[in-house]
Order: sequence, then C-alpha cells, then structure tokens
Amino acid sequence: MPPVLEPPHVRPSTKYRQRMWGYRIALSVLRLVVLGAIFGIIVGGYYLARRGFGREWRYRVVEELHKRGVEADIGRLTLDPFRGLIARNVRIFDYKNRDKTLALINEVSLDINYAALIHRQPFLNALDVRDAQITLPLKTTDGKGDKAQLTDFRAHVYFPPEQIYVSQAEGILCGIRISATGQLIKRENYQPSPPISPEEWQRHLLIAQRVLNELQKFKFPAAVPSLQLKFSGDIAEIEKARVEATLNGDRLQLGSYEMRNLSAAAEWNNRHLNIAHCEWSDRKGSFAGRADWNSETSAANFEARSSLNLKAFLDALGLGGPLAGTEFHSPPLVEISGSVNFGRDRFRPKIIGHAAFGQFTYKKEPFSDLTADFSWDGERTLVRDLRVRHQTGQLRADLFDAPADFRLNIESTISPDAVRPLVSVELNEFLREWQWQRSPAIRLEIRGTDRNPESWQGEGTVALGRSRFHGAWMNSADTRIHFADGALTCDLSISRRQKHASGDQGGWRQWNGICLSWKNAALRPRLRAVALHQRPVANH
Repeated sequence: MPPVLEPPHVRPSTKYRQRMWGYRIALSVLRLVVLGAIFGIIVGGYYLARRGFGREWRYRVVEELHKRGVEADIGRLTLDPFRGLIARNVRIFDYKNRDKTLALINEVSLDINYAALIHRQPFLNALDVRDAQITLPLKTTDGKGDKAQLTDFRAHVYFPPEQIYVSQAEGILCGIRISATGQLIKRENYQPSPPISPEEWQRHLLIAQRVLNELQKFKFPAAVPSLQLKFSGDIAEIEKARVEATLNGDRLQLGSYEMRNLSAAAEWNNRHLNIAHCEWSDRKGSFAGRADWNSETSAANFEARSSLNLKAFLDALGLGGPLAGTEFHSPPLVEISGSVNFGRDRFRPKIIGHAAFGQFTYKKEPFSDLTADFSWDGERTLVRDLRVRHQTGQLRADLFDAPADFRLNIESTISPDAVRPLVSVELNEFLREWQWQRSPAIRLEIRGTDRNPESWQGEGTVALGRSRFHGAWMNSADTRIHFADGALTCDLSISRRQKHASGDQGGWRQWNGICLSWKNAALRPRLRAVALHQRPVANH
C-alpha cells in the first residue's frame, strides 16, 4: 500500500494561547459574578422579605401617606416577589390627633412608581389590601380595652391628584358583610377642623362598643346580611361628609326572636342623619319606622308603627320587664312619634302614641282588648281614653301626672274578681271575701300634687247590686267616697232584708259611716268594722 500522508501539526502562536486563556478566565469570572448577583438577590430578597427595609424607607412611605391624607405608622416594610412592597403591622390614626388609633391592619400592598421614588417625587399610586384582618381598638364601659375585628378585608385605594378614591372595600364585621366605595378630596394645603375633646372621643368609643356588643348577639341562619356604604366629602371636614348606607338581611336571630326581611336605608349629610326607612317582620306582624337626628342641635325626630310580637322582641332585648306576665293572643298595635333632645344638660323627650291590644292575658286573667292614647315629655305623663274590656264589664280611665299636679278619673264596671291577680296580697284577700251577682259600678275623680295617696283630694261613688261580704248578704249598697287630708271617707249605705222568726215579715236596714286612713295599712280589719250607726229604714 502506498503510504498515507498526514497534515503537518501547526502549533498555535503564543499570543493566541494567551488570548484564549484570558477569554476563559473572563468567562469564568462573569459566571461567578452572575452567580454571586443571583445569590445576592436571593439573599437580599429573603432579607427584605423577612426583616424588611430600614427606618428611613418606612419614614419615606409614612410621609407619602401623610401627603395623601392618610395618617399611619408602619411596623415593617418588606418585599414580596409577586406583590411588591408590603407594609406590615400598619396602624391608622385619626388625622386630627395621632394619639387616637382608628385601626390596626396586618398587611397592605403598596403600588409604587419606583422611578419617582428614586427621584424623590410623589411615588404612591395605590394601596391594595387582600384577606387582611383589621383590629378596631375600643373600650368597654368599665374603661378596659377591647377589640373588634373586621375579617376577610379587601380594598383597593387609588390616589389621584388631591383625591383618595376607594374603588371597592369589603369585609365581615360581627357576621355582617360590609362594602364601601367613594372618594374624598384632599387638598394640598388643607387645614383640618379642630379635634374633638378626649371626653367626646371616649364617648364615641363607648357608643361604638355598645353597638358592636349588641351586634355580636345576633345569629344569621340564612345568608349573611349586607351593609353597603357610599361616601364623598372633604377630608379636612370629614364630619360634614356625605354617607349613604343600605342594610339588608333575610333572617336575623336574636335569642329566641327571629327578624325577617330586614331593610333599612340611611344618609349622613352635613352633620345630619336621616333614616329614610327601617322595616322588618316576624311571625306575627311587622315594624316600620323612620327617624332623623341633627348632631349640632342634638335633636331627633322619629315615627314608628309596630304589629310585631312585642313581648318576644322586648324579651330578646332584655327589656321585657313591663310586660312580664302578659300573653298576647293577637299582635298588639303600637303607633308612636315624637322628638327627643339629647342635650348634655337635660334629656327632653316629646312622645305621643296610640296602643291597641287585641285579646290578651295578664297574670292568667283574660281581657278582650285594650286601647289608649298617651304622651310623655320627660316630666309630664298623659294617658287619655284608656279602655280595657273584660267579659264582666269595661274600665275607662284618664291619667295626668306632672310635677305638683296629679289627676285620675276612673269609670269601671269590671268585676273586682278580674283584678284580684293585679292587686296587693292584702287587697286580694279582702276581695276574696266578697261575692257579686253583678259587677259594681265605680266612678272616681281624684286630684292631688303627686301619686302619693296622702295628697289626694276628690270624690267618687261605688254602687253594688246584690252582694255578699264575709258571709253576710246585702241587696244593694251605695257608697260616696271622699278623699281628703290623707284619708278616705266613705258614706256607706247598705240595704239588706231582715226576716222575723215566722218568716212572713221582714224589714230593711241601713248602715252608714266608715273612715279609712292611708297612713294605716290595716285595711282589712277596718273594712270589717262596717256596722256603724245602725238605723232601721223601712218595715214591710
């Protein structure tokens, strides 16, 4: 075979080898720099995510929020690779007084223009809150601290020039879903109105705490109730802002009482609250009302009409004491209207109303119905044309009770047996010794300086048909009653049949005279001493 020729081996020059070696070194250094940069970014990101930025950066964000009209303090400022800058443990203050904390938010996402941040220009575009927990610091009536939480809170807040725009904010407070939207004007050189006093601030916190305590007593068997808020105003005069609120709920359970189809609408505008309507129903009836309140004059006006299960509703509120022992067999109708002045020096109500009860039972005694007109101004009470019907008769009464003026008129044909469960034990025992074939007719006109019987002056009559007292029968009795000098004087005239032993003749006899003192509580023994000044009247 012919020999194979191989190409000659040419060794690279020294310069070429040096250039390749330098290239490889530079490439290795670049790789190390890139790896170091990546590692530094990872470590720095981890540090910023865990520890956060320093005080200077937090201060710059707080100052930017202040310029936007939000008074806040940031506990930590961290970096999230997907959401950007995150402000954690944010404390929101009253814009008039930083000593008053309004809310605590666990985290807020900041939408920032980083170029503007570097050039020290306004850099905050928006705030984004997702699934946050907001704590509202409150105080109980005994002065101890308490907290309420707004859970599942979401909000997106934009900051256009000289504005704060809330596109949508919603969360759950005491089981009620609250959503809000609106905008506030924040001028560059705004001057806030004077702050309220610490006493006034504490009073507002106590009111808010009472409201939250009452809301926490409710349960919602069906859908969660919703409260929608719309607002607008100037941040410098936030108390004059306009707020519209709409509340709706299908079923609300308060103890054993259930509210259905709750609907309410209210508006706050220029220190004036107007509740356009508030309505709900229960198993027996419904409620409808409206009200308005002026914060400058502390005056409120209201109207309400109710055919609810009144006793169950008041029992659920813990106010059922006045109706204890009462059972309504049909929904009671109550109409009420008036005004109230909540001034600091004096509470001044002016209330008028009408009540109409159908069949009801009081302490196991059944009554057919009750109607009355009433009014009250805090000092004077008027009950006009009170009518109570019973199967044995009817009672009609008028009452006026004022300082140094007391008036009571009563006309009754109801059997005293019907009122025995309503009176004192002593009077109940006394009435038990009577038997009436026909209800007595009672008429009283009483005047006095107050409700104390010792001040009463007046007249009255009591007419009895055939009756028996303490085992003794009488055909009739007429009594003229006189109230004076702390005593009740009765001119008692009793007629009864007196039979002779033969049984074919008899006579009528009459007894007069009895005086009772209100200062002596021994009513029963004195009434038994009835046979005074006995005299015969006629013989047959």
